[in-house]
Amino acid sequence: MQNCLIGIFCMAPRARTVGQDDRRALQKMLAWLQKIGVVPATCFSSPVSQRKTVVDDFEQYMLRQRGLSPTTLKVYLPYISLFLRQRFGEGTIELETLVAHDIIAFVQRNSRSLGQSSVQHLVTALRAFLRYLRHTGKISIDFAACVPSVANWSFSTLPKGLLPTQVEQILDNCERATSIGRRNYAMLLLLARLGLRAGEVAALTLDDIDWEQGHITVRSKGGRWTRLPIPQDVGKAISDYLSNGRPLCTDRRVFIRGHAPRTGFSASTWCFCGRQIGIVGFGN
Repeated sequence: MQNCLIGIFCMAPRARTVGQDDRRALQKMLAWLQKIGVVPATCFSSPVSQRKTVVDDFEQYMLRQRGLSPTTLKVYLPYISLFLRQRFGEGTIELETLVAHDIIAFVQRNSRSLGQSSVQHLVTALRAFLRYLRHTGKISIDFAACVPSVANWSFSTLPKGLLPTQVEQILDNCERATSIGRRNYAMLLLLARLGLRAGEVAALTLDDIDWEQGHITVRSKGGRWTRLPIPQDVGKAISDYLSNGRPLCTDRRVFIRGHAPRTGFSASTWCFCGRQIGIVGFGN
Protein backbone atom coordinates (compact mmCIF):
# COMPACT_ATOMS: atom_id res chain seq x y z
CA MET A 1 0.00 0.00 0.00
CA GLN A 2 2.73 2.45 0.93
CA ASN A 3 4.70 1.74 -2.26
CA CYS A 4 1.54 2.17 -4.32
CA LEU A 5 0.83 5.55 -2.76
CA ILE A 6 4.41 6.67 -3.38
CA GLY A 7 4.16 5.59 -6.99
CA ILE A 8 0.90 7.50 -7.49
CA PHE A 9 2.36 10.52 -5.76
CA CYS A 10 5.38 10.55 -8.07
CA MET A 11 3.08 10.63 -11.12
CA ALA A 12 2.02 14.16 -10.21
CA PRO A 13 3.46 16.79 -12.59
CA ARG A 14 4.90 18.85 -9.73
CA ALA A 15 7.53 16.32 -8.66
CA ARG A 16 9.66 13.53 -10.11
CA THR A 17 11.18 12.29 -6.83
CA VAL A 18 9.98 11.77 -3.27
CA GLY A 19 11.62 14.07 -0.76
CA GLN A 20 11.76 13.85 3.03
CA ASP A 21 8.71 16.13 3.47
CA ASP A 22 6.74 14.01 0.98
CA ARG A 23 7.56 10.82 2.88
CA ARG A 24 6.45 12.37 6.17
CA ALA A 25 3.20 13.53 4.56
CA LEU A 26 2.58 10.01 3.24
CA GLN A 27 3.30 8.51 6.65
CA LYS A 28 0.72 10.82 8.25
CA MET A 29 -1.86 9.95 5.59
CA LEU A 30 -1.21 6.22 6.09
CA ALA A 31 -1.56 6.65 9.85
CA TRP A 32 -4.94 8.30 9.33
CA LEU A 33 -6.05 5.53 6.93
CA GLN A 34 -4.98 2.98 9.51
CA LYS A 35 -6.90 4.81 12.23
CA ILE A 36 -10.17 4.73 10.29
CA GLY A 37 -9.66 1.09 9.34
CA VAL A 38 -8.95 1.47 5.63
CA VAL A 39 -5.34 0.28 5.87
CA PRO A 40 -4.42 -2.70 8.09
CA ALA A 41 -1.61 -2.26 10.62
CA THR A 42 0.66 -4.68 8.75
CA CYS A 43 0.67 -2.37 5.70
CA PHE A 44 1.67 0.74 7.59
CA SER A 45 5.46 0.73 7.38
CA SER A 46 8.56 -1.36 7.76
CA PRO A 47 10.96 -1.06 10.74
CA VAL A 48 13.55 0.48 8.42
CA SER A 49 11.16 3.17 7.19
CA GLN A 50 9.99 3.80 10.77
CA ARG A 51 13.58 4.27 11.91
CA LYS A 52 14.31 6.61 9.01
CA THR A 53 11.22 8.66 9.78
CA VAL A 54 12.24 9.08 13.42
CA VAL A 55 15.78 10.10 12.44
CA ASP A 56 14.53 12.47 9.72
CA ASP A 57 12.10 14.17 12.10
CA PHE A 58 14.89 14.64 14.66
CA GLU A 59 17.15 16.08 11.95
CA GLN A 60 14.55 18.61 10.81
CA TYR A 61 13.81 19.64 14.39
CA MET A 62 17.49 20.26 15.17
CA LEU A 63 17.97 22.20 11.93
CA ARG A 64 14.87 24.38 12.14
CA GLN A 65 14.22 24.75 15.86
CA ARG A 66 17.70 24.52 17.37
CA GLY A 67 19.79 25.89 14.49
CA LEU A 68 22.28 23.02 14.55
CA SER A 69 24.67 22.97 11.63
CA PRO A 70 24.28 20.22 8.98
CA THR A 71 27.93 19.26 9.55
CA THR A 72 27.27 18.54 13.22
CA LEU A 73 24.14 16.58 12.40
CA LYS A 74 26.09 14.35 10.01
CA VAL A 75 28.10 13.28 13.05
CA TYR A 76 25.05 12.82 15.31
CA LEU A 77 22.54 11.02 13.07
CA PRO A 78 24.42 7.69 12.61
CA TYR A 79 24.54 7.29 16.42
CA ILE A 80 20.78 7.89 16.69
CA SER A 81 20.08 5.35 13.95
CA LEU A 82 22.39 2.87 15.69
CA PHE A 83 20.60 3.39 19.00
CA LEU A 84 17.18 2.73 17.45
CA ARG A 85 18.45 -0.33 15.56
CA GLN A 86 20.09 -1.86 18.63
CA ARG A 87 17.14 -1.13 20.92
CA PHE A 88 14.23 -2.12 18.66
CA GLY A 89 15.91 -4.39 16.11
CA GLU A 90 13.51 -5.31 13.31
CA GLY A 91 10.46 -4.76 15.48
CA THR A 92 8.13 -1.79 15.73
CA ILE A 93 9.73 1.35 17.15
CA GLU A 94 7.84 2.19 20.34
CA LEU A 95 9.68 5.13 21.88
CA GLU A 96 7.36 5.22 24.89
CA THR A 97 8.76 1.86 26.03
CA LEU A 98 12.29 3.25 26.56
CA VAL A 99 13.75 2.88 30.05
CA ALA A 100 16.94 4.16 31.67
CA HIS A 101 18.68 0.79 31.30
CA ASP A 102 18.34 1.02 27.50
CA ILE A 103 20.33 4.25 27.41
CA ILE A 104 23.03 3.15 29.85
CA ALA A 105 23.48 -0.24 28.19
CA PHE A 106 23.78 1.35 24.74
CA VAL A 107 26.57 3.69 25.85
CA GLN A 108 28.44 0.98 27.73
CA ARG A 109 28.17 -1.49 24.88
CA ASN A 110 29.41 0.85 22.14
CA SER A 111 32.02 2.79 24.12
CA ARG A 112 34.30 -0.26 24.20
CA SER A 113 34.93 -0.09 20.46
CA LEU A 114 35.10 3.70 20.04
CA GLY A 115 37.78 6.28 20.78
CA GLN A 116 37.25 8.96 23.39
CA SER A 117 36.27 11.62 20.87
CA SER A 118 33.73 9.32 19.20
CA VAL A 119 32.22 8.34 22.55
CA GLN A 120 31.82 12.02 23.42
CA HIS A 121 29.98 12.56 20.14
CA LEU A 122 27.81 9.53 20.86
CA VAL A 123 26.69 10.70 24.33
CA THR A 124 26.15 14.28 23.10
CA ALA A 125 24.00 13.06 20.22
CA LEU A 126 22.04 10.74 22.50
CA ARG A 127 21.35 13.52 25.02
CA ALA A 128 20.13 15.81 22.25
CA PHE A 129 17.87 13.06 20.87
CA LEU A 130 16.36 12.25 24.27
CA ARG A 131 15.71 15.94 24.99
CA TYR A 132 14.02 16.18 21.61
CA LEU A 133 11.79 13.19 22.39
CA ARG A 134 10.78 14.70 25.74
CA HIS A 135 10.20 18.18 24.32
CA THR A 136 7.99 16.89 21.50
CA GLY A 137 5.99 14.63 23.82
CA LYS A 138 7.13 11.34 22.32
CA ILE A 139 8.30 10.18 25.76
CA SER A 140 7.06 11.35 29.17
CA ILE A 141 10.35 11.05 31.09
CA ASP A 142 13.51 13.09 30.53
CA PHE A 143 16.13 10.36 30.06
CA ALA A 144 18.90 12.80 29.08
CA ALA A 145 20.18 12.77 32.65
CA CYS A 146 20.61 8.98 32.40
CA VAL A 147 23.27 9.25 29.68
CA PRO A 148 26.62 8.36 31.32
CA SER A 149 29.39 10.94 31.25
CA VAL A 150 32.65 10.22 29.46
CA ALA A 151 35.68 10.05 31.74
CA ASN A 152 38.36 12.62 30.93
CA TRP A 153 41.31 12.18 33.24
CA SER A 154 43.34 15.21 34.25
CA PHE A 155 46.40 15.86 32.07
CA SER A 156 45.33 13.13 29.62
CA THR A 157 44.76 15.75 26.92
CA LEU A 158 46.10 19.18 26.03
CA PRO A 159 45.01 22.00 28.38
CA LYS A 160 41.64 23.48 27.40
CA GLY A 161 42.31 27.02 28.50
CA LEU A 162 44.85 29.53 29.78
CA LEU A 163 44.89 31.71 32.86
CA PRO A 164 44.39 35.46 32.35
CA THR A 165 48.02 36.11 33.31
CA GLN A 166 49.19 33.60 30.69
CA VAL A 167 47.00 35.27 28.08
CA GLU A 168 48.56 38.65 28.82
CA GLN A 169 52.06 37.16 28.63
CA ILE A 170 51.32 35.77 25.16
CA LEU A 171 49.92 39.07 23.92
CA ASP A 172 52.81 41.07 25.40
CA ASN A 173 55.36 38.83 23.69
CA CYS A 174 53.62 38.60 20.33
CA GLU A 175 55.92 39.81 17.54
CA ARG A 176 54.37 42.84 15.77
CA ALA A 177 57.18 44.13 13.55
CA THR A 178 56.13 42.11 10.47
CA SER A 179 52.86 41.86 8.58
CA ILE A 180 52.31 38.27 9.73
CA GLY A 181 53.06 39.29 13.32
CA ARG A 182 50.53 42.14 13.15
CA ARG A 183 47.97 39.76 11.65
CA ASN A 184 48.49 37.13 14.35
CA TYR A 185 48.34 39.75 17.11
CA ALA A 186 44.99 41.05 15.83
CA MET A 187 43.60 37.51 15.62
CA LEU A 188 44.78 36.66 19.13
CA LEU A 189 43.16 39.83 20.49
CA LEU A 190 39.83 38.83 18.94
CA LEU A 191 40.10 35.45 20.64
CA ALA A 192 41.16 36.91 23.97
CA ARG A 193 39.00 40.04 24.25
CA LEU A 194 35.80 38.88 22.56
CA GLY A 195 35.99 35.14 23.22
CA LEU A 196 35.47 34.22 19.57
CA ARG A 197 36.08 30.77 18.19
CA ALA A 198 39.07 30.28 15.92
CA GLY A 199 36.78 29.53 12.97
CA GLU A 200 34.79 32.72 13.59
CA VAL A 201 37.97 34.79 13.50
CA ALA A 202 39.18 33.13 10.30
CA ALA A 203 35.77 33.69 8.64
CA LEU A 204 35.58 37.41 9.51
CA THR A 205 35.17 39.58 6.39
CA LEU A 206 35.78 43.26 5.69
CA ASP A 207 32.02 43.76 5.39
CA ASP A 208 31.52 42.43 8.94
CA ILE A 209 33.33 45.43 10.46
CA ASP A 210 31.36 48.66 10.94
CA TRP A 211 33.95 51.28 11.86
CA GLU A 212 31.41 54.09 12.19
CA GLN A 213 29.22 52.22 14.68
CA GLY A 214 32.17 50.48 16.31
CA HIS A 215 30.97 46.87 16.10
CA ILE A 216 31.60 43.66 14.22
CA THR A 217 29.19 40.98 13.02
CA VAL A 218 30.26 37.49 14.04
CA ARG A 219 28.84 34.58 12.06
CA SER A 220 28.56 31.29 13.92
CA LYS A 221 27.37 27.75 13.27
CA GLY A 222 23.96 27.11 11.77
CA GLY A 223 23.76 30.48 10.03
CA ARG A 224 23.45 32.35 13.32
CA TRP A 225 25.13 35.72 13.84
CA THR A 226 25.64 38.27 16.59
CA ARG A 227 26.88 41.85 16.77
CA LEU A 228 29.64 42.74 19.22
CA PRO A 229 31.34 46.04 20.11
CA ILE A 230 34.97 46.45 19.08
CA PRO A 231 37.25 47.12 22.08
CA GLN A 232 39.75 49.89 21.50
CA ASP A 233 42.85 47.69 21.51
CA VAL A 234 41.19 45.19 19.15
CA GLY A 235 40.15 47.91 16.70
CA LYS A 236 43.63 49.44 16.78
CA ALA A 237 45.29 46.08 16.08
CA ILE A 238 42.94 45.27 13.17
CA SER A 239 43.40 48.76 11.72
CA ASP A 240 47.19 48.44 11.99
CA TYR A 241 47.11 45.13 10.13
CA LEU A 242 44.77 46.40 7.41
CA SER A 243 46.90 49.51 6.87
CA ASN A 244 50.38 48.06 7.22
CA GLY A 245 50.24 44.30 6.78
CA ARG A 246 47.32 42.93 4.77
CA PRO A 247 48.36 41.89 1.24
CA LEU A 248 46.51 43.27 -1.78
CA CYS A 249 44.02 40.65 -2.98
CA THR A 250 40.42 40.14 -4.05
CA ASP A 251 39.48 38.00 -1.02
CA ARG A 252 37.06 39.86 1.28
CA ARG A 253 38.16 38.05 4.42
CA VAL A 254 40.01 40.22 6.92
CA PHE A 255 42.91 37.91 7.64
CA ILE A 256 44.95 36.74 4.64
CA ARG A 257 47.78 34.25 4.23
CA GLY A 258 51.23 35.78 4.24
CA HIS A 259 52.31 33.77 1.20
CA ALA A 260 50.60 32.74 -2.03
CA PRO A 261 47.84 31.95 -2.60
CA ARG A 262 46.62 35.31 -1.21
CA THR A 263 43.39 34.03 0.30
CA GLY A 264 41.83 33.68 3.71
CA PHE A 265 42.17 30.59 5.86
CA SER A 266 39.98 27.69 4.78
CA ALA A 267 40.19 26.14 8.23
CA SER A 268 41.77 27.13 11.51
CA THR A 269 44.15 24.71 13.16
CA TRP A 270 44.09 25.20 16.88
CA CYS A 271 46.28 23.89 19.63
CA PHE A 272 44.51 25.25 22.70
CA CYS A 273 41.00 26.60 22.80
CA GLY A 274 39.41 27.81 26.03
CA ARG A 275 36.66 30.14 27.07
CA GLN A 276 39.02 33.11 27.08
CA ILE A 277 41.59 32.42 24.37
CA GLY A 278 42.68 29.90 21.76
CA ILE A 279 46.26 29.55 20.59
CA VAL A 280 45.92 29.14 16.86
CA GLY A 281 48.40 27.62 14.44
CA PHE A 282 47.76 30.05 11.59
CA GLY A 283 50.84 29.12 9.59
CA ASN A 284 51.79 31.44 6.74
